[in-house]
Amino acid sequence: MLEILLGVVGGVLVGATGSGFGTLITPVLLLLGYRPAVAVGTMLGVLVATKLVGAVTHHQLGHWPRQHVWLLLAGGVGGALVSGFAATSWMPALPNGNRVMARVLGAALVGLAAFILGQQLLKKFGTQKQEVEPEGTGDVLVRHRGGPMALFAVGMGTGMAVTLTSAGSGSVLVPALAMVTNWSTAQLAAASNLFGWVVGVIGVVLFSHAGAFNWPLFAKVLVGTLPGIYLGALVSRRITRSCLLCIVALVAMVLGARLIF
Repeated sequence: MLEILLGVVGGVLVGATGSGFGTLITPVLLLLGYRPAVAVGTMLGVLVATKLVGAVTHHQLGHWPRQHVWLLLAGGVGGALVSGFAATSWMPALPNGNRVMARVLGAALVGLAAFILGQQLLKKFGTQKQEVEPEGTGDVLVRHRGGPMALFAVGMGTGMAVTLTSAGSGSVLVPALAMVTNWSTAQLAAASNLFGWVVGVIGVVLFSHAGAFNWPLFAKVLVGTLPGIYLGALVSRRITRSCLLCIVALVAMVLGARLIF
């Protein structure tokens, strides 16, 4: 029952902000006694299910960027393979492997939370004027921000973070893409959903092969997530996205610190 309630909470976060699920739910599962690899691998399964719906919807609406997105996905695949191998083969073989992975996960979550808080503070207090750029075609990258290879780097870094923590496919990827592309808001959302699905599938395969995917846990969390997404959409009308993200980031930072120490 507790896992279903966690799914509802995660669904509310996804429905209200489009992100925050893995940042909050995965560390809670660890604190409830689930092995780190099982918690991450199973939550990647939930990520795949939710991102698939979003990816298909955006594809039907014609929101997918037409060029360069393959570089983002290629980087994500590479990052997912590196982190997936480390989490399923290297870390478990270490003495106290579960404890090592829990600490690595905690450190990564603290970093993700700090990134989210930094982005929100920059939006609120930043004074630097932003260059106005045309958006909507998805064909041209902002060259002075790194060019096409910046997409590969963003994809690889985020892919490693997502596969290691099950978090970051929305809260980290979208602002990172906004820094290196001129994609529209709809295209950013479409790329985030497609990226999360691709990286999530690779993660699920790797963790399942290592025996670190819990089907009963997946079903319970998913059952709670679906109505939670609807509730989150309703909540989003009464609370700002930035406020909710800051709350999630602060809680995740505390949970991450708890896993480290």
